Amino acid sequence: MTLINVDDMHYVNYIEQTYLYYRQCGTHLSPLEYDLIYSWETDRIPVEVVCRTLSTINENCKLQNKTYPHSLLYFKRPVKETFKAYLAKQVGK
Repeated sequence: MTLINVDDMHYVNYIEQTYLYYRQCGTHLSPLEYDLIYSWETDRIPVEVVCRTLSTINENCKLQNKTYPHSLLYFKRPVKETFKAYLAKQVGK
């Protein structure tokens, strides 16, 4: 499912809007959350990897009847883990 055309938005804005869409409240992120997004961009983690992580956790929360995380900081470790798996799949291509 594509929420926003990634070609039309900057990396930070795309992730911000995707997170806020899943969160279903709030209009902006905290400075620490923006710093986290900038660190993902600096680490060259593809926006698709970050958004796949956000989506997967959203689906898991729905299945388990849990609230979606209140802070993007929750995703620091899951995004890194998803990125490692992504890189492992890229070897040999």
